[in-house]
Parts: sequence; C-alpha cells; structure tokens
Amino acid sequence: MPRFAGPIVVVLLLTCSTAVVRAESLCLKMAGVSVVLAQNKDEAEELASKVTKGEVVDWRGKKLDAASIEKVLREAKVHPRGMWIKNAIITGSLNLENEEIKHDLRLDDCRFDGAVNLVHSHFKKGLSLKKAILKGPVNMRGAKIDGEFIGLAVDVIEASVITSRRSAAAP
Repeated sequence: MPRFAGPIVVVLLLTCSTAVVRAESLCLKMAGVSVVLAQNKDEAEELASKVTKGEVVDWRGKKLDAASIEKVLREAKVHPRGMWIKNAIITGSLNLENEEIKHDLRLDDCRFDGAVNLVHSHFKKGLSLKKAILKGPVNMRGAKIDGEFIGLAVDVIEASVITSRRSAAAP
C-alpha cells in the first residue's frame, strides 16, 4: 500500500470536503496547520443576482454564510428596494462595523448562529430583524438607523445585546 505525504492527504481531504460541504466554510486542522475554504462563490453570486433585481430572497431554511451577505452589501449594486433575505440560517459572524448601508436591509425570519456586529454602522434607510433568532452576541453600540427599525418578535437565545453602555442579557 502506498504511503502518502502530509500535503497530498490534505489536498485529498479538501477535495472530498468541498464536495460534501459546498456552501459552508470549513476549517481543517491537521498536524497543527489550518486550511480554510472560502465560502461558496455560487452562494454570493446567487444572492447578488436576486438583490440587484430587487427580489425578496427566500433562503427556505438553508444555511447562508454571513460573509456572503457582507460581500453583496459591499460589492453588488443593490436595487433601490434594498436587500431582503428571509428564512435563512446565517452562519458565521455578520460584521458590518463602521459600514454605511445606503438601502433597506431586511433579515426577517432568519436565525443568526454567530455574532452580529453593527458597531457604529449607519443604516441610511432602515433595518429589519423581524422574527429573527439571535444565538450569538449582538453589538449595536453607536449604530445609527435613519429609517425604521423593525425588531418584532426577536428571540435572543444564549446571547447578549449591546445597544449602548448598558447591555441586556438573554434570560
């Protein structure tokens, strides 16, 4: 039986993991070396194509990498209606710190498995987290929302929300 060197085994494992994991980021640790696969490009492209048309993006309970949302917000020409995503399981940390979001951002009926960082972000239109489930910490310290903020029926599970110097922990 042939014996494979470390790098060959890593390449083989990454190839297999890519086929199985597809839309999720994967961190493989082997012999003290970390190899990170980037989020699926198709995911960000699919999101961008719908957002530029002004469509409501129903993710139907599938996982959506937070990095894909960030990428589309920063790089795509978002329709004047804004970005509206619903029914997504948002994985990873959503980091919009110090970002200026020029259009509505609606993340309704979504579950956030990671942290949400909106520190000093500026929403020129509005922000909606209607019926969101927040499982990680949420920091909105210094965030400014010029339009409306919709936070109806938000569940905070094992998380804390920071909006100013005071914070509210989940019961």
